[in-house]
Amino acid sequence: MSNPSQSIPSEVSLARTSFHFLDYASSVKLYSKFQEYFREFQPPLLAIWGKNDVFFIPPGAEAYRRDNPNATVEFLDTGHFALETHVDEIAAAMHRLLARATS
Repeated sequence: MSNPSQSIPSEVSLARTSFHFLDYASSVKLYSKFQEYFREFQPPLLAIWGKNDVFFIPPGAEAYRRDNPNATVEFLDTGHFALETHVDEIAAAMHRLLARATS
């Protein structure tokens, strides 16, 4: 795989910086660009989700696999604030993903 970060459309790059933090509704408009990027480049991707999250439900995590079959999707026994309750598990999953991506 070539370096996919060099091929990120400017709209996606900007959204990556502001995603969820500034204006979620604007980010939603860019989903098709994210999906196109995932399909084309299939970058290492970790979608780790609280299986009890009522805002971002599990099918939202599973959708990443549709565009990137190599995506790692994991569910934790928690809700929306998974980092607050499962930081060690999430950090370990990130380390595993980075180890696979750089080996």
